[in-house]
Amino acid sequence: NSEKAIHVAKQKAKAEAVQKIIDNGMMDEETVSNDNCEYTTNENGNITLNYYDGANNSIVIPNEIDGKKIENIDTTAFEGNSNVEIIKIPQTISKIEWSFWNCKNLKTIEVHPDNKIYCSLDGVLYSKDHKVLYAYPNMHGSIYEVPEGVETIEKFAFKDCDNIKIIMLPSTIKQIKLNAFY
Repeated sequence: NSEKAIHVAKQKAKAEAVQKIIDNGMMDEETVSNDNCEYTTNENGNITLNYYDGANNSIVIPNEIDGKKIENIDTTAFEGNSNVEIIKIPQTISKIEWSFWNCKNLKTIEVHPDNKIYCSLDGVLYSKDHKVLYAYPNMHGSIYEVPEGVETIEKFAFKDCDNIKIIMLPSTIKQIKLNAFY
């Protein structure tokens, strides 16, 4: 059947591309395995990471794949990855769609200190100026105090965080976006 042949060809091409990345030393085999990564090239020639599903508990996103800068992380990138505990975001990322849904064991999101848009405060994803809370990892803890200075809690920031029991908000909060605690 032609659909199966197309799927097999896509899987083979994806495996070959990832193996080339590994062979060139741009990422190691512990970071991503051949069948686990899917990305698209944007109109500007850079990459959006669309999907990662692996057995590793630590994901280190490289700055580039095959000479192309990874700049976006799509909504489905880590969806339902129950193995991941730590995600490390490089300096090149300028846009993260809600990407951590149903990552039941995610404890920490780390961001390279040279990233111009995002940062990590104690394993939680914030804007570089610390005014926007973007994502709270499900297994980060059951009690969390959002720091003073935070003005916005982004949509889905605490999505699927069934482990958290108490959230303390600062006096500086101005906006809690739709479905922030969905």
